[in-house]
Amino acid sequence: MLLKLFLALPIIFSTPELTVNWLTSNQRSVALVLQGEDPIIGKCLQSSLTLRYKYQLQICKRRPLWFDVCKDELELRRSVTFDPISRTYDLNSKWAYKAEEEIVQHFSSRMELLKSLQTIKAVDLNVLAENSLSFIQSQRSYISARVSSDCKGDYNETLAELSHFLSFGLIRISGFDTGWLDFRMRERSQSK
Repeated sequence: MLLKLFLALPIIFSTPELTVNWLTSNQRSVALVLQGEDPIIGKCLQSSLTLRYKYQLQICKRRPLWFDVCKDELELRRSVTFDPISRTYDLNSKWAYKAEEEIVQHFSSRMELLKSLQTIKAVDLNVLAENSLSFIQSQRSYISARVSSDCKGDYNETLAELSHFLSFGLIRISGFDTGWLDFRMRERSQSK
């Protein structure tokens, strides 16, 4: 009995893993890919609640004997709703820095939705670095990324934050948060 419990713990507490991939050989744009399934997706969408994802991305540069310096972060907010009558999924995407309207996509299958939801196809490093060549070309620069999800309307947000705080961050009632992950920018130059 206990053995089954210990074997199931990694599955119960597993969260998707975030990776950053170079799209071009000159390292000017990247794609973010979330691998693995968020355990909250099925429960949230079957209950006809809104699933929300927040992607945060920034470029930073290490400084010796001091804190790292970072450019302003880019934020992409995505929300998914399921219409049980038409059996379709609606994905709304909006970059926080752009004044454009939301991009709305419709999917008939959950697999297509997950593929689109968990991938950001192209982020231009010039936009991320605010056209600062010193950040793009520096050997000390890195990309820092974070993804979080929650299910809107699923829980009392005050109660969720209180339990998260009182447990010193060990208990999170809904969704997941990868925390800030750092990815080196000069991987390709090391292979020469």
